[in-house]
Amino acid sequence: MNKKSEPTNFNKSRRFNFALTWADVNDRPYRQEIVDLANKIGRTKAGTSREVIPFGPEYYALAPILDPFQAKIAMYLEFRKKLSVKAVAAAAGEPHDQVTAALEYIAWAGVAFVNTVDGVDLYWQDIFVPGHLELINNNKELVAKHPEVAEAFYYFGGKKGPMAAGIMPIGSGPMRVLPIERAIDGNSKKVTYEEVSHHLDQASVFSVSDCSCRTSREAMGEGCGHLKEEMCIQ
Repeated sequence: MNKKSEPTNFNKSRRFNFALTWADVNDRPYRQEIVDLANKIGRTKAGTSREVIPFGPEYYALAPILDPFQAKIAMYLEFRKKLSVKAVAAAAGEPHDQVTAALEYIAWAGVAFVNTVDGVDLYWQDIFVPGHLELINNNKELVAKHPEVAEAFYYFGGKKGPMAAGIMPIGSGPMRVLPIERAIDGNSKKVTYEEVSHHLDQASVFSVSDCSCRTSREAMGEGCGHLKEEMCIQ
């Protein structure tokens, strides 16, 4: 992205100042390690039109919850490739016990996924949405302490949503609302992607969590009044 770009009206937040272009950054000091990590997770390249910039949604999602060492360790995780603490510690050249503590926190904070296989904790990264931003927003402690991560979830949609318009076929979007299956049983026509059972049958592991979207809007003071607890299947 051109650092000589024009400022935008992307930010509507009353508490934070989200940036869409380098002009929106406006010479504010920022943490380069967070920008690098956000580009890594987002699978984007610095200097391109899709790069992550300081104070963008991805930056605001990560900066408040990671210290420099945690951000460094997170850089050694890989996309959908499960790594042990031993492997990450070796790659990072850091003590095993410090890497263990860092990875446990990183996973707790939602910046990594973790699964125990044969008694060994394995860590990996995925995309921001659906992925890390939902995990971060589902951490009630983080949202209460750092409301900017909830707003970041909303602004990420504002940044990425227009890019997906017209690309996603109906019913194949990354997130969608499913009706209660019993309510559509009597319909003369239905499709499998409208059935909860179809998605559950395809998954060997799944979970139920609070609605990330409603959590985000509630934190912004714009709650819709609908239930958010245990509304999302992942």
